Amino acid sequence: GITDQTVQLPEGATDASLTPYHVDRGKLFVEERFGGHDLLNSDAIKRNVELTRFPVPLDTDHQDTTNYPGLVRAADLIGQLSDPRYLHKIPALFYEFEETGVNQQLGYRHSEDLRINYPSFYWKTVYPYIKDAIAYLKLTQEGKQILSNLYGHVFEIEHESHPAPFIPANN
Repeated sequence: GITDQTVQLPEGATDASLTPYHVDRGKLFVEERFGGHDLLNSDAIKRNVELTRFPVPLDTDHQDTTNYPGLVRAADLIGQLSDPRYLHKIPALFYEFEETGVNQQLGYRHSEDLRINYPSFYWKTVYPYIKDAIAYLKLTQEGKQILSNLYGHVFEIEHESHPAPFIPANN
């Protein structure tokens, strides 16, 4: 994506192996198809694509949450995490992480680790990048439904990880 470099996938690899390259490939696609186009600003489009990179780099350029690139990233994250079937997809997501080594970076040994740590991941890693976009979703009924799905997933896992309090029987 950045140079003329190509990647040889090992036998049995899935398209998840290309995850580390997807942002650069997207930007290359934009440049090849729209670079030099009179009506489209390919640099602006590539900037929007760049901010969908995840994990989010810590440099200042990637911290935007209010302009179009930051809102595009928020839409990308919200779209994935508010999927009504997101919690059912966690095992498959774990295996994608395992294929690219991300599970080791995150310290996850199995898919249950990903599920158990989801609320913490959401509040510490995702929320800071989507909080400004949430205001826009609150403006429409459809947006409120998306937020309901998003927070429903967080709520469900938070309450799975806290057992019900012990209440002694009245004798």
